[in-house]
Amino acid sequence: MNPMQYPRFARPGLNPDMSRATASLHHARGSLATVERGARLYFAQDVQPLVLQACRAHGIGFDLFAARFNLPRSALVLVLKGHDPVSRQAQRAIEDFVLRGLSLSAGITPWQQAAAATAQDRL
Repeated sequence: MNPMQYPRFARPGLNPDMSRATASLHHARGSLATVERGARLYFAQDVQPLVLQACRAHGIGFDLFAARFNLPRSALVLVLKGHDPVSRQAQRAIEDFVLRGLSLSAGITPWQQAAAATAQDRL
């Protein structure tokens, strides 16, 4: 049967031991939390290790990732550590990149990743 015929939470054949992998996705989504100070948005904690892990999973270097945002590597490090502000668009792009990278390293299929994201949004 086509996997798109089932709701995200009731797909047949979902591996029960994948719950550990989806738990790491939930943890990663929470660890990319931001704090708004005045009119500026900052990462609440250091997210550089998660970005580096996602870069390894995607097979790209951190320099190439920084070039995507048109920033030098040192400036991106300050943003990821929460010292410099981040735009909402860049924050969403970083979050999506990290979640895709962690799902690649955990072996999660795209619809399982979507189910994890949807479940997190419902909370």
